[in-house]
Amino acid sequence: MELDDESQPRILLADDSKMIRATARKMLADQFDLILAESGEQAWAVITSDPTVLAVFTDVTMPGLDGYDLLRRIRQDERGAINELPD
Repeated sequence: MELDDESQPRILLADDSKMIRATARKMLADQFDLILAESGEQAWAVITSDPTVLAVFTDVTMPGLDGYDLLRRIRQDERGAINELPD
């Protein structure tokens, strides 16, 4: 998991592919405070501990906690800031 500049909108990208994460960093790091997670579990840990995350982008076919289950957790969570993340 990697954190960048705090002055930009914070977004989270969860993908088990190192190439996708590297490409996302190259394309988005100038415009966003980008957090990169290698797994759904790691993404969930960020989501539940960092209320400044404004959007989550996730791979749907990750091993373990996949993107569909991550989205389900987000939507079912009782904390308002989490389940109100944009669709």
